[in-house]
Amino acid sequence: MNRAEIECAIIEELDSNYLWDDHVTPESVNRGECEAFAKSVRERLNGNIKIISTADIMGRNKDNKPEPWHVWITDGERHYDAEHPQGVNSWGKLNFFKRTITKEPSLE
Repeated sequence: MNRAEIECAIIEELDSNYLWDDHVTPESVNRGECEAFAKSVRERLNGNIKIISTADIMGRNKDNKPEPWHVWITDGERHYDAEHPQGVNSWGKLNFFKRTITKEPSLE
């Protein structure tokens, strides 16, 4: 499996099942459809890629839930999601985590 095949599968999945709706963006896919998206991309790649989640990396909170929740794919070297069809070399560089980690605390 090479990076071009992974990028192509991600773009095809976005184009055929998500971006036909003007209200859907790669970011919005990552905010609610990331698990379904990752599974669909894995199917397009005949299962030859690993799905990973925040629970795998960060563990779970006191309620036994991972926080924040995100699911993406990896080929063992790069990490891919709807916003990163070309992949990044560290899961922490995914925009989902950049947004989550730098998010201002709520005043509520």
